[in-house]
Amino acid sequence: MNGPPDPTEHCWGAALTGNTSAAVAAHLERCAHCQRLVQALTSVRKVNVEAIPAPAVDPTRRVLKHLRAERRAAAKERSKAASPLCAPPQARHIAGSSRFMSASAKALRLGDRGRLPLVAAAMTFVLVFAVALRPTGTGPRITPAVASSPFPSECDVTDRSLQNVGKPADAGRSAGQPIQVAGAWNGEEQARFVKVLERFERATGFQVVYRNVTHDIESVLKGRVEGGCPPAVALLPQPTLLRYFVDHQHLESLEPATAELVARNYGEQWRQLASVGDKSYGVWFKATHKSQLWHRLSRFDAARIKVPRTLQELEQLTDRLRAEHRAPFALNGADLWALTDWFENIYLSTAGPARYDELASGELRWTDPTVRRALAKLAALLGLPGSVAGGLPQALDMKLKRSVLHVFSPDQRSGAAMLSSGDFVQTFIPPQAQDDVGTFAFPSDTHSSRPVIVGGDVAVQFKKGANAASRALIYYLATPAAAEPWARAGGFISPNRKLDVGVYKNRLTRVLARSLKRSATPLRFDLSDLQPSGFGGADRENAGGMWRIFHDFFKFGPRSISETMERLEKAASAARDSEQANYGPG
Repeated sequence: MNGPPDPTEHCWGAALTGNTSAAVAAHLERCAHCQRLVQALTSVRKVNVEAIPAPAVDPTRRVLKHLRAERRAAAKERSKAASPLCAPPQARHIAGSSRFMSASAKALRLGDRGRLPLVAAAMTFVLVFAVALRPTGTGPRITPAVASSPFPSECDVTDRSLQNVGKPADAGRSAGQPIQVAGAWNGEEQARFVKVLERFERATGFQVVYRNVTHDIESVLKGRVEGGCPPAVALLPQPTLLRYFVDHQHLESLEPATAELVARNYGEQWRQLASVGDKSYGVWFKATHKSQLWHRLSRFDAARIKVPRTLQELEQLTDRLRAEHRAPFALNGADLWALTDWFENIYLSTAGPARYDELASGELRWTDPTVRRALAKLAALLGLPGSVAGGLPQALDMKLKRSVLHVFSPDQRSGAAMLSSGDFVQTFIPPQAQDDVGTFAFPSDTHSSRPVIVGGDVAVQFKKGANAASRALIYYLATPAAAEPWARAGGFISPNRKLDVGVYKNRLTRVLARSLKRSATPLRFDLSDLQPSGFGGADRENAGGMWRIFHDFFKFGPRSISETMERLEKAASAARDSEQANYGPG
């Protein structure tokens, strides 16, 4: 293109004005970056700004200040742009924002009160998206690193210090009090999610504090709601917990712009899991692929082990390994979800998807013969002497990290052959074993192909703490940009279809991520997470919960099959009766 660029020929200008020239249209067919940009800006124009309350400090002025600083820092980058239509990411971000800044600044100067709310809302959402196009570290940080602290079940001093969220900030401050984001991630997972929140802070200027729940998140959040101090945003690990808070009218539904973004970025199965009736209430940020067995490639090669494709072949392999005095499996039994995960995979394999759905919904009783068969298979694989590394009593007291080392320890002469766990297991595999990791689908029984069992964490917003910052965060978590930092770090899969699988750091994660993105792959959510509150297992101390019942089954072995079935049915029935008493049938 000769001569100076025409501002109306730029993608940002086209998206903002709605006037797309032939040149821009042709360019958009080739440039994925600009396609995403125009799509984001188009959605911004549809935001129902009347539903967004004015934040404590006008975000327009704060964002304009941030953009001006970026423009100065990126002046050299702009001059290197090969084309006004396909500039480097940062140059494209700055050039486009220049036009938007001018309009915003004009509105501020003229005191255009009718236009300012639209500019404020749009600037917030545009910059949330635009951070994906800006290289990390460019421009000044608006806030320090995201703070984090434990989240007890009762209101504490931190809650009192945050009670003015959404109200005018103290004099001299550039923003209001930080919003609280509660989640069950601790340790390495917490550190990686904090990086996600830091990126959000850089994009918007809103401040966030992460509150990590160190025990049962269900009871903690329910206690917080009853005490009048819920977090602004929470990451829930169970669809039933989302339904509980919706039924009690504690959650805000998604803003129209966020709902539109979710409709574009997520498959129908994920959208349904975050909906009640015809309204959407959450954004699935993290997914877990639970239908995999992990092993060490060199150990399988040295023992001439073929990957089992059916449950019968898996049983034959475990018999062989036990005969050779080698433990077939490592088991992290202290993580009670691992025990129900084993049952769920075996039940789905032996009974099939239709029966799995019936058992999940309560249409099928836990005393059904299909349950007995799955429990018998489970006992045959893990309940016999020599089946698990260290013995079953020790395995029931073992956490995930330690069980991973039983398979991927540098010592090749000892350890277990396999581990059944979610994709997050890769976080705990030692660096020296990363190139020696193999994985295969949990074997089927009579079904040549079957759905994948998944888990996940869905971001929701509580009505009591909702404000412009929390709404912007929910929107942000539905973008591919939000998932990128954790995806690059590892131990994470996003259910967002628009996230490029190339950002995952290893081949195995890319394979698993693709399988969750395929619309043709039926998904079945973790069975315990679909059960009524009080039975599904969120409370590990609950004697009537699935987790505790399965722990007792592993402890006492095959002789307890009938007793286990009766306990499961009694507990499930009681939980369903309680749910119907609270909400009515259906």
